[in-house]
Amino acid sequence: MTDKPSIVGSLTLRIALVAVIAVALIGGLWMRTEIHEYSEDAENLRDKLVAEQRALLQKVVNDAVSVIDHGRNQSKQIIRRKLRVRVRNALAIARVLYETNVDRLERHLLEDLIRETLRPIRHDGGRGYFFAFRKSGPDQQFAVKSELEGPDMVPMNSVTGEKVIQEMLKIVAKDGSGYHTYAWTKPGGTGDDFKKVSYFEVFEPLDWVIGTGEYWSDFEKDIQLDVLARLEKISFGDEGYVFAADWNGYGLTGPGKGRNMIETTDVNGKKIVQELIEVAKSGSGFVDYVIPAFGDQAAGPKTSYVTGFPDWRWYVGAGTYIGEIDHMVAQRELELSSRIQRNVLETGAILGVFLLVITFTARRASKKASRIHSRFAEFFSRAARESEGLDAEAMEFREFQELAQSANRMIEARRQAEYDLRLTQFAIDHSADSIFWIADDGIIFAINEAGCALLQAPCEELIGKPVGDHVPLPDDGDWNAFWRRLTETGNTTWDGSVTPPESARIPFEAVANHLEFDNRQYACAIVRDISARHRTERELAQKTNQLETSNAELKQFAYVASHDLQEPLRMITSYLQLLDRKYSEDLNSEAREMMNFAVEGATRMHLMINDLLTYSRVESAVRQMEALDLNDVVAEVLMNLETGIRESNAQLVVGPLPTVQGDRSQTIRLFQNLIGNAIKYRHPTRTPVVEVGVERKAGFWEFHITDNGIGIEQQYQDRIFIIFQRLHHREDYEGTGIGLAICRRVVEHRGGRIWVESIPGQGTTFRFTLPAEA
Repeated sequence: MTDKPSIVGSLTLRIALVAVIAVALIGGLWMRTEIHEYSEDAENLRDKLVAEQRALLQKVVNDAVSVIDHGRNQSKQIIRRKLRVRVRNALAIARVLYETNVDRLERHLLEDLIRETLRPIRHDGGRGYFFAFRKSGPDQQFAVKSELEGPDMVPMNSVTGEKVIQEMLKIVAKDGSGYHTYAWTKPGGTGDDFKKVSYFEVFEPLDWVIGTGEYWSDFEKDIQLDVLARLEKISFGDEGYVFAADWNGYGLTGPGKGRNMIETTDVNGKKIVQELIEVAKSGSGFVDYVIPAFGDQAAGPKTSYVTGFPDWRWYVGAGTYIGEIDHMVAQRELELSSRIQRNVLETGAILGVFLLVITFTARRASKKASRIHSRFAEFFSRAARESEGLDAEAMEFREFQELAQSANRMIEARRQAEYDLRLTQFAIDHSADSIFWIADDGIIFAINEAGCALLQAPCEELIGKPVGDHVPLPDDGDWNAFWRRLTETGNTTWDGSVTPPESARIPFEAVANHLEFDNRQYACAIVRDISARHRTERELAQKTNQLETSNAELKQFAYVASHDLQEPLRMITSYLQLLDRKYSEDLNSEAREMMNFAVEGATRMHLMINDLLTYSRVESAVRQMEALDLNDVVAEVLMNLETGIRESNAQLVVGPLPTVQGDRSQTIRLFQNLIGNAIKYRHPTRTPVVEVGVERKAGFWEFHITDNGIGIEQQYQDRIFIIFQRLHHREDYEGTGIGLAICRRVVEHRGGRIWVESIPGQGTTFRFTLPAEA
């Protein structure tokens, strides 16, 4: 046999080869990428840094813009909150003065006290003051124009014609307090058209309105000062700052703060501030220039980003020196070169270690694979002799574990197949039926123990013999005709008998199947001894004859009962009634009562015999089965029960009913007994209600007859269907106790069943089933 390489050796060699190639490729690609990135970074570094710095400037300016926008957006809320706090402080002062002096000062003196206390109070750097007027109109305090105190201020108009006091009175009348914006005079200002915001609130004890206000221009200056203070705190980088100026060139923050820089020019003659203002007026943008030296500011090329605020006529910006970018570029290039060299050395070291690890791992994995291979070789050698599996959990690789599991499944399948084969052979050998395996030429080549027992011959003598010599075949015993029919139809059955030596004839039934296996055709015949069945059929015929004799005797009894037994009862009843008519006057009351008992007993015996005859005729009599519309049947029943329904005032609810096959008179008696009982056993304190309905269940109709009567105790619900069983005294409810027994016999005769569901005191439901014809 030619020597072939082992999987383990080939695997180790190929893994090492792949590792070397992979390390070389990865290292080469890595170094190539680093060098390529270095070249691109070197070319684009300055542009990239310029872009980064511009993005930084833009972000810094946008942050500054956010500060300004926040201050502007919060202006209205801030001024309103501040005014409300001022007025409520004044109200608190007025309330304390009022509550302290109301009992000891006259009203006009108390008003003077409060007015003169509030008059000198100033806020917001001395420009804010309080005013007060009565809700009826006269002004009580005008701190900056005391000559207006006293006259009625209600008709007073602003420069725009607005009746300011009237508007304030409307607001306090509705809400008790509020804000109002209007044009008004300003202390130290020229004219009376200054925009002012006021807050005012009612002081109930004196029926005054006390308020204060703020001129928008003053408040906006405060906001601008706060914004500038915030801008001066913004910084970035080592020396970066935010500068601001108005559109006239006056510096608000930065190196030019407090100076007009409108004429500042760089070395190239560019009007720096004027260009910054133009860009700001158009929105925002970058301006490149060479800044001159002034203050601590060094001269040099610079780029700045500015944005404008038309409402305040401001511009805000930030800048950076281009020289710093060049310095950063050089620094970055030096760092990049050092990083490339370091990466090359690190890459070589890492790839070398990687190669060693891969080689060691491959060698170790190969040894493990070699050990697993030995286990599999030993397993397959052992599997030829025994059915012992592999320990799949001991395999160190998933693929070998799955292979071991597959091998175990193969062993288990073989073990199961062997078991099934033994079980099948055991079932064949111990089958009660005789099984013959017959070749296509009619020769028996296998037979089970039951077949040998049937023919009462050793199996060795039967194997190799024509089957027709031992088991009679159809087609006059012609095997060729039998085989031809079997191959055409696939199976065939026949009856016959065998007569073993020194034994009685044994009848059998047989079935043969045509089979093909491994390109070979044969027949499998199963022969069953039916001697026991023949005995059972003979016994059944004997029982049938006995039953027919019994039915004939029952019919004879019915004839005798209906004629011979009832004739004496009729005679007894007639003579007792004749005695009652002729001699009743000669009899005392006790004798007449005894005669009545005798008549009632004879009449009751007559009814019981009639019911007993009806009960016996349910199955013994030959009835004409016909299609019955149960709607018509129940309608006839209700006509028969009309008197009882009318006397009890019963309410009948009858749903749609189906058509079934049955005997009309028996079906009428079934429904009449059940509906009649529902009326008879009604509750004494409520109107009887009887419901008749049906629903389809599988192959049957399930009927129900429900009432609201007295109900039936649980322990009696099985007894009520037994003949002559009564649950009540005859004096309470008339009847013979056979009606429900007749109902059960009618239902069971039709292949159905009947049962009862009841709650004592609430009512009863009788249910029964009848076949639903297809």
